[in-house]
Amino acid sequence: MVPKDSSEQNPIRLTAITVAETLRHVPGLAQHINDKSLSFVICSGLREIVGTCRQHAPCVLVADISLLAHPDLAEFARAADLDHSIKVLIVVDEDDPQFCQKLLRMGFAGAIRRSAPAAFFRRAIEAVGQGELWASRIAISAVVREFLSEASPLGLSSREGEILHLVAKGFKNQKIADSLFVSRETVRWHLRSIYSKLGVPDRKRAIEYALAKGNGQR
Repeated sequence: MVPKDSSEQNPIRLTAITVAETLRHVPGLAQHINDKSLSFVICSGLREIVGTCRQHAPCVLVADISLLAHPDLAEFARAADLDHSIKVLIVVDEDDPQFCQKLLRMGFAGAIRRSAPAAFFRRAIEAVGQGELWASRIAISAVVREFLSEASPLGLSSREGEILHLVAKGFKNQKIADSLFVSRETVRWHLRSIYSKLGVPDRKRAIEYALAKGNGQR
């Protein structure tokens, strides 16, 4: 949860970018236009988005699901370098874990329902801006599971794969230990091994690495 005084300490930390058409159809997003703690930029269309995003980095692009059917999508994806450059949050009409998995594999940062309240949009924009993924645990877990099912050059053991899968589902160490009938210290030991093999500092980065690796292998 964002501290109450965070906006006063850092008035403009992040820029949210969207197009007018998206804004008109997403009330929860529109409520943030006059929020002084969030800089907002509205583009006229897809062609100018990439340049605008680069001018206002760090930023999060909030795009309607219709973006996926845009004739310039392929060109946009190449220019945006979705995995590393521009963070894109897709506005969808309903929760669909399988579709969200597809978005994650494509390099998008996640999805949020059009009917979500303003508070959810704010949390999603800030989370994506900080490099996190905004998706259901089911969607993230499924993509990580696919990564683990493929031959891994990093050599995760089957137990380490089980633990990473449970971490992706949002399980804390004690719950993982209870599920696998091992001690919490054993879980911590395996996690240290996983972080070492993946070259990451913590559980969030381990999940992100698995997702990114899965994207790269497809």
